[in-house]
Amino acid sequence: PCESTVNRIINDLHKSAVCLNFVYSTEEDIIPTPQSSNPTILPTLDDVRRELPLCADFADMFVYMSTGCLPQDDTAARSLVMQSPDYLLEDGVLYRLTTRRTKKLERLSSYIKQLCVPTKLRPDVAKGIHDFNCHPGFDRTYATCRLRYHWPGMYKMLHEYVMTCEVCQRVKRQFSARPVPTLHVPVAPPW
Repeated sequence: PCESTVNRIINDLHKSAVCLNFVYSTEEDIIPTPQSSNPTILPTLDDVRRELPLCADFADMFVYMSTGCLPQDDTAARSLVMQSPDYLLEDGVLYRLTTRRTKKLERLSSYIKQLCVPTKLRPDVAKGIHDFNCHPGFDRTYATCRLRYHWPGMYKMLHEYVMTCEVCQRVKRQFSARPVPTLHVPVAPPW
């Protein structure tokens, strides 16, 4: 009997998801068994609301957008006022408004809302996007994440996460690995 495990995920990015564990006892027999009752793969909006005022990256923008209070530092206050048109506070959740990086879409219809993710929830987002999405490579993980989420240093953090993923290192083939060079052994004359 051959046993292998395949994780299937049915998710909606801001709702809870169901994780199924398929156990193949024989090649014809497929028995799905729930891994847990209802695991949360990505942080919920309630988690973001709770952590957003505590995040060092977005706390000043959150306070400014919600109350109108600026920081005491003049340089930080000016920077905050200049960046504020790019942000939107909706139901206690901070979003960044941005345009897609493409020439084929019209400018007016290409605005997207990116959820500002607090520092504490970033590893959960990386795990949800990478681990529970069949372990795509870095390019696909980053492309998926940058359309929906925003935080400073996202590129570097996701790159480190994907490149150090234990499952990816064990299973995926290295395309950039060079073949081992053949050694030329000198042949000695017969006498």
